[in-house]
Amino acid sequence: MPPFAFIFESIYGVIGAAVGAVSVPIIIHLLNRRRFKIVTWAAMRFLLNAEKKNSRRMRLEQIVLLAVRCLVILLLLLAMAVTLVPGSEDLLRWLFPDKVVLANRIGGRRTHKIVVVDGSFSMATKVGEATAFERARALAAQLVRDSPRGDGFSVVLLSAPPRRIVPEPSEDSAKVAKEIERLRLPHGNGDLVATLNTVENLLRASPEKFEEREVYFLTDVQKSTWVLRQPGTIASTLQKIQSKARTIFVDVGRDGITNLAVTSLTLAEPLATVGRDAAISTVIHNFGTETREGVRVELWVGKARAAKDEAPMELRVAHQDVKKVTPGPNTFSFTYKFTAPGDYVLQVRLDNDALPLDDTRSAVVTVKENVPVMLVDGKSTEGEPLDRGAEWLKLALNPFDNTPVPGLDPFRPKVLTESQFADVGLGDLTDYDCVCFCDVARLSPAEVRRLETHLRRGGGAIFAMGDHVDFGSYNESLYRNAQGLLPARLEKKQAAKDRTWYQFKDADYKNPPLSAFGTPNDQASLESVRFRQYVKAVLADRGGPRRVLSYAPVAAPGPMGPSLDGMPVGEPAVIEWQPPAAAFAADNAQATRDRQPGAHARGRVILLTSTANMD
Repeated sequence: MPPFAFIFESIYGVIGAAVGAVSVPIIIHLLNRRRFKIVTWAAMRFLLNAEKKNSRRMRLEQIVLLAVRCLVILLLLLAMAVTLVPGSEDLLRWLFPDKVVLANRIGGRRTHKIVVVDGSFSMATKVGEATAFERARALAAQLVRDSPRGDGFSVVLLSAPPRRIVPEPSEDSAKVAKEIERLRLPHGNGDLVATLNTVENLLRASPEKFEEREVYFLTDVQKSTWVLRQPGTIASTLQKIQSKARTIFVDVGRDGITNLAVTSLTLAEPLATVGRDAAISTVIHNFGTETREGVRVELWVGKARAAKDEAPMELRVAHQDVKKVTPGPNTFSFTYKFTAPGDYVLQVRLDNDALPLDDTRSAVVTVKENVPVMLVDGKSTEGEPLDRGAEWLKLALNPFDNTPVPGLDPFRPKVLTESQFADVGLGDLTDYDCVCFCDVARLSPAEVRRLETHLRRGGGAIFAMGDHVDFGSYNESLYRNAQGLLPARLEKKQAAKDRTWYQFKDADYKNPPLSAFGTPNDQASLESVRFRQYVKAVLADRGGPRRVLSYAPVAAPGPMGPSLDGMPVGEPAVIEWQPPAAAFAADNAQATRDRQPGAHARGRVILLTSTANMD
């Protein structure tokens, strides 16, 4: 509140302030009249004669000067009172009924106008020569300029989150219009619920000097913004706004628009390597109600610059096809073989329609020559090679013994013993995409910190259980009461009975990683794997661990097969998650500063509750 604003809360306060202020120059005038003394001087008689001749004129000039001073102060107080005292405009209208100062105002009342400009993605739709957003912006600026003097304006951009362009009601229409003309489309979604709440808050805080309130919505009234998102909340908030202000909707859109949009562009496989055909999947959504024939769909590919002295490859057309696009989402696929490692830009383009912003979608992928994987073997000193903890996994990743076979063996596994991994030089994970711990007994604090750095950088970690694993050490250093890197607490070994075993169940073949088992033969092979023993694990109650596969007991065939009563069903076999940021060591000062609530590491952790070998 401005200083001394309480004086203007009533007309009596204004009158008192006016009397006090006007009395100041009068008192000064009276005091100045008495500031003289009589001095006897012979020559004074000539001055006295002159003063008698001019005294009447000087007295009149002093009275006029005093009146002007009082009027200046009085007018200043009246100007302040007009803006702060409720009902002052009624007094002015009564005093000056023939003046036009309020004649152009609707009903002769000052109005607080809240202008809401829709900044959602659909406002980029072409309507004639301009977009819907450009039309809304021009109409909003015109509304402000054409409003009567004395009206106040607030401007809100409907976006996610909403932006208060002019938060406090401003009576400077020229400046408000310039702020509106500087608006740019955010190219994102619009949060209507939050915007309506913002408008309601502005109405609640609207100054009392405004006797009327109006809210203008300049929008294309698209379903995605106004209907499909929380319709109940939108309706109730609109009713609150309409109870406090007159609401005006200005439709700046166009009916009958059929829009195609590229809504997704991804690699069908998580890894792209040199010499292999990469499957590229894109989704084109037809928001209209009719099938579109002959839609040209293009795939453009370009390589980013790898070094300062290397020129980047320009985007070039890799594939071009004509598709039929039915209403709703349509999935199309391309294949492309990368010939060199590096970062590539993939882009799918459609012919421009009324909304050109969504006719192009880009994605950046990293293509590698190979995928280095570190295997830490906890049984490396026991028996034959195939009896060790990581040998079978090594063969599965690369059956060619690391002999390069272009397009067939992207994985480059390297096996270390536990003692070798403890060596910082040998166990450095900087150059590795993934590290797999096969029946490793425990990890030291230094090894855990090294693993945290690897995950924060975006690498992966796999933990396969076995007889050597120390459950207590894993729970203390890696699980840490659901605050560590491990997605579940290890409890005990669970063994099958005689003539029984466990197999996988609850497989979701639509999502990775099980989407790799797409054919019925692959699925049957996966579900026929037998397990004699596994580790019972309890999923963390925070961080969102995902159960990929579960166990189900199976009895040997035959009329006298054993009973499955009492055998656990549905316990996790494979668990995946992204460790939350809180899982990283607190002594890492930089990680602590960068940590955000709900944040996760870039890398992923997978827990296999059984072994990676024949055990």
